[in-house]
Amino acid sequence: RLLVVLGASGSGKSSLLRAGLLYQLKLGQAIAGSDRWHYLEPFTPGVAPKQRLQEVLEKGKLLDNKGGNSSLTPVVMIIDQFEECFTMSKPEQRLEFFNSLSELLEQKDNLIVLIAMRSDFRGRLREYPQFVEKINKPLINVDHLNREEIEEAIAKPAELVGLGIEGRLKQQLINDVEDYPGSLPLLQYTLTELWKQSRQQQKTFLRLETYQQLGGIEGTLEKRANQVFDSLSAEEQSVARRLLLELTQVGDTLDTRRRVRLGELVNSHHSLELLDGVSQTLASSENRLITRSHQENSQDVVLDVVHEALIRHWGKLLEWKQTYTEAMVIERKLEAAAQEWQQKGKKRDDAGLLLQGGRLVEAQEYLNKYGKLRMLDGLAEEYIQVSRHKHKQITRNRRLVAVGFVSVLVLGTVISTAFGLQSRKQAIKVEEQARKAEESEIKVLSQLSELLFTLDQPFDALKEGLKALGKLKQANWVKGDTRIKAIASLRESLYGVKEFNSLDEQSEAVYSVAFSPDGQTIATASIDNTVKLWNLKGKPLHTLTGHSDYVTSVTFSPDGKTIATASGDKTVKLWNHQGKHLHTLTGHSHYVTSVAFSPEGQTIATASGDNTVKLWNHQGKHLHTLTGHRNFVTSVAFSPEGQTIATASGDNTVKLWNHQGKPLHTLTEHSEPVMSVAFSPDGQTIATASADKTVKLWNHQGKHLYTLTGHSDWVNSVAFSRDGQTIASGSSDKTVKLWNHQGKVLHTLIGHSDSVNSVAFSRDDQTIATASWDNTVKLWNLKGKHLYTLKGHSDWVNSVAFSRDGKTIATASGDKTVKLWNHQGKPLHTLTGHSDYVNSVTFSRDGQTIASASRDNTVKLWNLKGKLLHTLKGHSDDVTSVVFSRDGQTMASASSDKTVKLWNLKGQELHTLTGHSDWVNSVAFSYDGQTIASASSDKTVKLWNHQGKELHTLTGHSDDVTSVAFSYDGQTIASGSFDKTVKLWNHQGKELQTLSGHRALVTSVAFSRDGQTIASASWDNTVKLWNHQGKPLYTLTGHREPVNSVTFSPDGKTLASTSWDKTVILWNFDLEDLVEQSCDWLHDYLVTHKEETELRKICGM
Repeated sequence: RLLVVLGASGSGKSSLLRAGLLYQLKLGQAIAGSDRWHYLEPFTPGVAPKQRLQEVLEKGKLLDNKGGNSSLTPVVMIIDQFEECFTMSKPEQRLEFFNSLSELLEQKDNLIVLIAMRSDFRGRLREYPQFVEKINKPLINVDHLNREEIEEAIAKPAELVGLGIEGRLKQQLINDVEDYPGSLPLLQYTLTELWKQSRQQQKTFLRLETYQQLGGIEGTLEKRANQVFDSLSAEEQSVARRLLLELTQVGDTLDTRRRVRLGELVNSHHSLELLDGVSQTLASSENRLITRSHQENSQDVVLDVVHEALIRHWGKLLEWKQTYTEAMVIERKLEAAAQEWQQKGKKRDDAGLLLQGGRLVEAQEYLNKYGKLRMLDGLAEEYIQVSRHKHKQITRNRRLVAVGFVSVLVLGTVISTAFGLQSRKQAIKVEEQARKAEESEIKVLSQLSELLFTLDQPFDALKEGLKALGKLKQANWVKGDTRIKAIASLRESLYGVKEFNSLDEQSEAVYSVAFSPDGQTIATASIDNTVKLWNLKGKPLHTLTGHSDYVTSVTFSPDGKTIATASGDKTVKLWNHQGKHLHTLTGHSHYVTSVAFSPEGQTIATASGDNTVKLWNHQGKHLHTLTGHRNFVTSVAFSPEGQTIATASGDNTVKLWNHQGKPLHTLTEHSEPVMSVAFSPDGQTIATASADKTVKLWNHQGKHLYTLTGHSDWVNSVAFSRDGQTIASGSSDKTVKLWNHQGKVLHTLIGHSDSVNSVAFSRDDQTIATASWDNTVKLWNLKGKHLYTLKGHSDWVNSVAFSRDGKTIATASGDKTVKLWNHQGKPLHTLTGHSDYVNSVTFSRDGQTIASASRDNTVKLWNLKGKLLHTLKGHSDDVTSVVFSRDGQTMASASSDKTVKLWNLKGQELHTLTGHSDWVNSVAFSYDGQTIASASSDKTVKLWNHQGKELHTLTGHSDDVTSVAFSYDGQTIASGSFDKTVKLWNHQGKELQTLSGHRALVTSVAFSRDGQTIASASWDNTVKLWNHQGKPLYTLTGHREPVNSVTFSPDGKTLASTSWDKTVILWNFDLEDLVEQSCDWLHDYLVTHKEETELRKICGM
């Protein structure tokens, strides 16, 4: 009564049981009376197999011991994809399931269980001997179809619908499928697509030509899946990629399908609506990439791939899996741990349940490396955040313990010294312990900074990073990895932060924020029934009390002398600029949502939940009531000339009125309530924000111009900058987006931990204030701290070099020029003379001569003013690289002509080094000038003496070697390659380490002067930092296109990188400068937050 059907994936097991056997049994012809048997709903085990079994039994009423109409009536149960027991469920869940199934078979003599399972999982059944004993022998194997059976599978369904098949097509299909195990799903998919094509073309014949156009047995699915994916927007593609990866179970042998409930995928980036919409697109009858179960609540919808063929044969998904397998494994571990934490009550103080130690570091590294994929579910995000807070608390406690421990050691040392007991040895031990504690604290702070930045909290990341560098300044003996990572983490947060202050003396959520016309005062309205006034540095000035319910809106009169506030208590209050109450405007029968002054300040407009807008004079006398909206009015605004009023409503519309309240136009493009409306300063454009997640732009007559999409939740507020060039929108997705007036996103401001309710520009447009449900008002500097970027080349930049004193920088470009800059990035000279791309540039040791190598087959020598001194001719192809020896007397040049040439400073050729069998891409001198290294497309690095004699050939790379560099002590050589790796070798050519991590070819490698750090540049748009043993330290992101080269300044405080994006980025690693810049950025915050004692001390306050 327990039958097992085995076969390869795609061999037809499911079809045999469901469409074949089950159908025949229900007909009742093959076995008399089988049409009266009881059939349970076929199911798959999934993550919780015992629970699924229970649900099926309850639905089939088998738990009442009746087993259908009679206990003698056979009951048929089909369990499909039985291998999910081994791929998706935990061992303890699996054991419970097998035991339950065994007990069920023993208790119910009328039960027949049919199992379909992939044959490669057959051996796993032996883990459950009691279950295996019950299996009917022999097991049933579904073999791959022979030619005749394949032909029948193709022809018979076509005959049923009166469709003909060209003989050549039939033979081609058979040939393509015959030796291709598991290809039936692909055959089914291909035939369906052929049939759809024939219907569209109104043909009754399937033809070989159509099959070839579709791409054949594999190409049909590939082509269709690509078409579906390419039709999605960028945001939808991101969601689709996540969905398809989530539906893939990574296996030890073959990857399998994995069903997921839609609600489990919701996180801070992907709302239920967004996930629901994209999954419906993928599951539509036209696309058929996934399936969706039918549920009333979209949260409960279960997603599944249409077939494992998609997982195994779609090139794009295979590429994603290859790239993100590690991410998927870690993600599922984190989500499983988060679920266990939830099951045990989400205890925030139970360190045993939370991530700590290596597990927290792994989570941090996952977020650093894969955070942009946004794959973690909301529960896992919360779990990591709570773990981080707990870790911070534990770290503080440990810090106190460490201090106490050191104090005890010091005391012990004093006592033992007094008694003359090994004082010297104990003093050394105390110092070692103290140093270890200090270094550990620096590590923890920099890791915390890195984690906070990854969790979209750059302001908090900056504070923790500054604490780390403050301690690093005191502990100047800390070198190597700890130092580099601490500096890199602060640098990233400093150049990534826009928030510079926070007005957080609020006891409740903040609804509204406004700047006074003179820009000197900020007003905030809160759910705590008050309005607060602040100066620009964030110091509280006055608190306005008088409302008896939450305050929804605040605004200043044009002259700044009057403040108007709207409230849930159905009133509007007027105050003077010092907070003294002047008038109360009553008349609305429901909460007041918004208040606005006309440009001349004589009229006040108020919007209300009573569906009306009221106009008042500046002394509070009622003038007009505007009626017409069919739902609450959320926002009101005057045009700059005061002739038009715009109102936004929960009825999904915006209405335009004249200043006397006569309706002019109704704007009806939004599909959800409109939350906010604003006029541009010139009055020509209107912006509206809506719960439909969009901002729309209209002309002043109500004609729709643009729709701004990008927010993933309600858009609650919209505002124009004073110059009209920028639009800001605040959303329930916790972000603020800045757009240009044509709707292109300029920046996304991240830092709030809850919905953003209101946005406002300062008078000079340099600052934005945002109010949020997280009880804070944040101030953002729109300029931020920019990376030092050299811009001026009109084509990609191939190479960069520093003069020995670090004061001059030279850059070489595809625009055929070399440019000279000072160390602050100011252009000095442009060197013209090459007739093709300039590939490489370098300075002589004395800094007086510059050498440039070009695709025009020459090397040119120039002085610092850009005067051409010599042109070196001799290479017969591109010159790819040029370098001076340390003594400045010799130059080496590498070329696509497969040679390296040595020259003196007069441009005379000394030696030609031959031996490479392909292009030579890079050349380098050892620091002592005795050894030359060359990197080639023949996949090797060669070492030569200074006279050109070959010493060693370094083999190990599997593709072109693009770059080579010596450490300053000459003991280590680094090489970068098309194979995406960096290799380290000793000076005799023995391979030491392989550095893996780049996702595209490596173009350049460089050592820091102290030899502790290696930098590598890649076409994955990043620069990576590694320690001298090959351990990854940091990834620098900032270039928008492939990075071509990288080099350290002589003092090691700057790293320069060049890119296809036509820029050079100077990455700042100067500890003192970074601390000074960070303190400058945080100045206003620290003035008003005296509790930040550690930061104030670091910044000398």
